[in-house]
Amino acid sequence: MNRAKAKEQVEDYKGAVDDYSKVIDINPGFAQAYRERASLRNMFRGVAGVQNHAGSFADLNKAIELEPNHYETYLRRAYFKMGDPPDYRGAIADFSMVIKFKPKYAEAYTNRGISKIKLGQKSDGCLDLQYAAELKDYWGMEFFKENCK
Repeated sequence: MNRAKAKEQVEDYKGAVDDYSKVIDINPGFAQAYRERASLRNMFRGVAGVQNHAGSFADLNKAIELEPNHYETYLRRAYFKMGDPPDYRGAIADFSMVIKFKPKYAEAYTNRGISKIKLGQKSDGCLDLQYAAELKDYWGMEFFKENCK
């Protein structure tokens, strides 16, 4: 794990992915290695030997299987689902899990609200954005002003 992190620091993303894969080979129950590899696979699209959109989701699904109460994994997967191509329904479900584990996590309300608005659920989305604004989330306030008048 430490070597994979070090390789990330020096922008050797393929080497980092390879090391996370070695960690998983050694300890297939280590959810953090799946989370970290998923992030690299998703963030560095277009980097040879790193890009693997489907693999990033598989890694996050495995991390959730191993640690079903770890809110950060749902958060990462929700953000990935908001990407290209978007899966707003899936993102809403994952942001809802984040909120289940961290009920005052404003960022999850903001992004769940945005996802709902993208699906045409303006009323529900605005409620989420309003609550995020009440929790002092800057982006929640801004999106509420822009979308919920």
